[in-house]
Amino acid sequence: MRYRGLGEVGLLLVSGAALLLALTRTGSDAGMTLWWLAVVLVGVLAPGWVAVRAIRAGRVAATDLGWAGPTGLVLALLTWLLAHLVGQRLPTLVVGPLVAAALLAVPATRRRVLGRDDTADEPAGSWPAAAWATLAVLVLVAVRWLWVGGLALMPPRPTATYELWNPDVLYQTALTGELRRELVPGYPMVDGEPLGYHWFFHALAAQLSGTGVDDLDVATRLLPATLVVILLLLAAAVGHQVTGHWSGGVGAAAALAVVRPIAVDTWVQPPINA
Repeated sequence: MRYRGLGEVGLLLVSGAALLLALTRTGSDAGMTLWWLAVVLVGVLAPGWVAVRAIRAGRVAATDLGWAGPTGLVLALLTWLLAHLVGQRLPTLVVGPLVAAALLAVPATRRRVLGRDDTADEPAGSWPAAAWATLAVLVLVAVRWLWVGGLALMPPRPTATYELWNPDVLYQTALTGELRRELVPGYPMVDGEPLGYHWFFHALAAQLSGTGVDDLDVATRLLPATLVVILLLLAAAVGHQVTGHWSGGVGAAAALAVVRPIAVDTWVQPPINA
């Protein structure tokens, strides 16, 4: 038996709960983490899914969720750009739902988003319950690696036992603040110095993090951890589309989470003994 929608909802609940536990148990404020997850779900994934459906149309497919994350992140970057052009803050938690509502308000687009009404036949892109359960387990594996191999050693605020203390951490945080203030960023440590560094990640962090009070937590923990989960879901979608079968999607996610070709635990730098 195949489930339409239940698998996606269950996977999102498992992913959110895993991130919440990993982040709060390693120092992130519970309220801040819940707010962050709300931004990701309501401001990124929801409008991203609606946009994907509006573009793809047809029956709702399991792969739509995998593309919702990247699409929502692109929308967030466009929101950051628009906010700088108009000179006003445009919170993702507000703009995201407005974009989704605007797309759903147009009858033709709404029909594309909601898919066909002929549900008698099994959707070609659906996954069995076992596939969704396996993907949820893979997300848990990846979050566990993040927890023990990175988050546990990277607290949201510097302490006496800050094992990964590195000037680069402050640079990433400062650059996030720079992208919140400037459309054309400069080197944040020296006024007037041009920036010769990639900054899309920091623009995204600036857009999603709100006021900037928790930029260190967002830039070094919340956003990287969230991107790993989004990457896993994208790998599952691409794997399915390349192979034409849900097992290809699960296999691609497994290669990322278990075999770990871009091993998330290698983010950890061993301490330098003087």
